Amino acid sequence: MINEHGDMIAISQYYRMASDFVAKLQTAAQENEALRNEVDEQARLNGKGSEREAALAAKIQTLERINAELMPIVEAAKAYVDYDIEGESTLWPEANEKFEALKAAVEARKEQP
Repeated sequence: MINEHGDMIAISQYYRMASDFVAKLQTAAQENEALRNEVDEQARLNGKGSEREAALAAKIQTLERINAELMPIVEAAKAYVDYDIEGESTLWPEANEKFEALKAAVEARKEQP
């Protein structure tokens, strides 16, 4: 079993150390795989976040455009309310034109899908 130089002990210890090393390598490989999966998941979620951000930016642009389209209506309404003491609007023709254009724009938007 053991020779005079203790070779059997050395071989046993070598196999035990090699076995421990292989177990540690397997554990490290499993941890590495888990970390890779986590990084991939984070990248996927970050991608979704950027997609959501782009969608929100597009919505902001759409709302800003709609706001710009509606401002003449607000101005027309203010002009309509701004009448002189006799009850006649000093800006009625211009306000009425803007209001009618706005109504047409709203109706056209309703017809769009």
